[in-house]
Amino acid sequence: MADLSGWQKALFKFRPQLEENVKIEHIISSLHEAVPGGFLTSREEQDIMSQSSDFCRVRKLVDILVTKDEKAFEAFVAVLKVNGQAELAEKLESAAKEGKPRLMNAL
Repeated sequence: MADLSGWQKALFKFRPQLEENVKIEHIISSLHEAVPGGFLTSREEQDIMSQSSDFCRVRKLVDILVTKDEKAFEAFVAVLKVNGQAELAEKLESAAKEGKPRLMNAL
């Protein structure tokens, strides 16, 4: 398995807080509005919504998000901010920046 990027590590790090605090219906509908055409396929969305609880739905969303690109992460963070989860969104952004590999300065 390839190394995880900083944003992927951030999603896993904060998954418990996401599972506890995120209302998935608001997130899914906001993602459709924020990203025309979305980054979730209809099958992925169906998989998320077929889970037995919000906890499980958020867990499934995170599992899917880590397979996407960084733009999907950025859209997710933006949606969290407009849905009353700005503090959690900022923690995700901060953790993602901390987890980025640092480039050595070339001389």
